[in-house]
Amino acid sequence: MRYLIAASCVLAGMLLGCEKKKPVIEEPVPALRPGVAEPAPSPSTPAAMAEPPVRRIPVPGIEPARPLDTLLPPPMPEPQPPVAQPPVAQPPVAGYRTYVVRSGDKGFMSIARNVLGDERRWREIAQLNPGVDTRKLRIGQQIKIPAK
Repeated sequence: MRYLIAASCVLAGMLLGCEKKKPVIEEPVPALRPGVAEPAPSPSTPAAMAEPPVRRIPVPGIEPARPLDTLLPPPMPEPQPPVAQPPVAQPPVAGYRTYVVRSGDKGFMSIARNVLGDERRWREIAQLNPGVDTRKLRIGQQIKIPAK
C-alpha cells in the first residue's frame, strides 16, 4: 500500500510540477515610434512596472518540453474473454449390455471393478449412461455397461 501511495505522489508530481520551460532570451522591446521617449513612471507605479516590456525569444537548438502524454506508456488493451474449448469427445463404446444395480454397488467405479474386472473402465459406464449420477444409484436400477 505504501508503494502505491508513493507511486501516486511521484506521478502527481510529474504531471503537475515537472513541466520543462523553454529557455528564453530577454531583450527590451524597441519603442513604437522612433524618436519618441517613453513616459516617465508615475510615482504611484512600482519600479518593476516602470521597466520596458520584455519580448521572449526561444533559444534555437533547444527543444521545447514534450507533452506528458508522450511520456506515459500506451494504455493496456482490453482483456479478451476466454474462448470456451469444446469438450473432448470420447470414442463411443461399441456394444453394451444391461446391468441391474445390486446392494453393495457404490458407483460406476465399484461396478467396473466387480463386473468388468478393472475399475479404470468406469468412464465407459458413465459414457453409456449420460444423465445418471454415479452417487445416486438405487438398488434395482438398470444401467448400461460395456460388453466385455
